[in-house]
Amino acid sequence: MISVLSVIYDKTAHPQLNPSQETIPLFDEALPLKQLEIGSAQFTQKKQGWHCSINVSNCKKWIETWQNLRVIPLSTAPKLNEQAQEVVFYIEGFQAPQVWQLFAKQHILKSPQSNWYQMPDMPNKQLLPKMNGSKF
Repeated sequence: MISVLSVIYDKTAHPQLNPSQETIPLFDEALPLKQLEIGSAQFTQKKQGWHCSINVSNCKKWIETWQNLRVIPLSTAPKLNEQAQEVVFYIEGFQAPQVWQLFAKQHILKSPQSNWYQMPDMPNKQLLPKMNGSKF
């Protein structure tokens, strides 16, 4: 779905969208998420199921959040008031990982192609791993 989002974004006229407009999934059955890394934390799909880094205490919720993430494409770069965190997506069907920028407090993602996406109604605590009982 990530590559589809980039193609759709590039080929359509898109006004600045707001959270009340329809969202689209970031991942889907055709291009499922296989692994995600934020800093030293990661989750990975293995034959036995999903696994997180040993120090992640909210593993199940963190995985579910990213697997079901829905976004709204933005036509312009938003005003940002936080530093980006690098998010690395490993997606089935892609040989190379996709490195995105996450602005968790503002619910914003920036793609490698510099496309911007809003994640409406997304609690920060679900986007980031909880490390050994503390916030990431």
